[in-house]
Amino acid sequence: MAAECLEYQSAEHKKPDVVFVRPRQARMLPDGPGRIVIIALREMERILARLLESKSRAEFEGTRKSVFSDYTNLTAILANSFSIHVDKSVREMAIRQAFQNVARRFETQGKEALGASVAGEAIFCLSTLKRAYRVLSQLDIEAPVSEELRRKDCELASQFNAAAIWAQLHTECLLFAIKKRTGLNQEVLTEVLVGMRFSVMAYSYVRQGFELRTTRQPYLSSDQQDDEDCNLLEESYLDSGIGSNAEP
Repeated sequence: MAAECLEYQSAEHKKPDVVFVRPRQARMLPDGPGRIVIIALREMERILARLLESKSRAEFEGTRKSVFSDYTNLTAILANSFSIHVDKSVREMAIRQAFQNVARRFETQGKEALGASVAGEAIFCLSTLKRAYRVLSQLDIEAPVSEELRRKDCELASQFNAAAIWAQLHTECLLFAIKKRTGLNQEVLTEVLVGMRFSVMAYSYVRQGFELRTTRQPYLSSDQQDDEDCNLLEESYLDSGIGSNAEP
């Protein structure tokens, strides 16, 4: 499953620093970058509208293949617009607000629009992606990896970028459907949920990247892991086709 999104090479080198931003977050920026963010968000909505017009899984997949490169470029524009700001706390605040807004939308409107089961799945995927970004925020303050681990680190970074953007796109699809009160074909809804679960893979990749930098004090060592951390790791191993207890 993880290999599917990596087929789209445009995602591998686009680091999705800022996710789920809205005009409210754009107002944190100076006028120029703020206007760029607004324009990028409008283009994203056009992409989402095209995707959700799909009447079957095959149609959704075909449209997704044709628009995914544009979508990843737009996420890069958003990230670059926030990176222009010298104060990194602005970007962190934008991400925090964005996640809170999405969670509130799923919790308050998701059950009515999609049913309790789908809303619960969406909330789980969102919280997992949020955890991934919590770990990602720590990478900048850690020492760089050693030379012998650099190739592995680059591989994990590419895998994280692709998985995170893939999860973001499908989460945005569900948000757009709720916002516009757009009914989803069941095949399309299933595909959207499958895409959202790439948040588990994103968490796994970024966690491995963190642990490359903290070999003496690994992030969340086995005695620090709560039940949710253990479950997320187990699911990421299963999605990769292996088990956490498998022989190396």
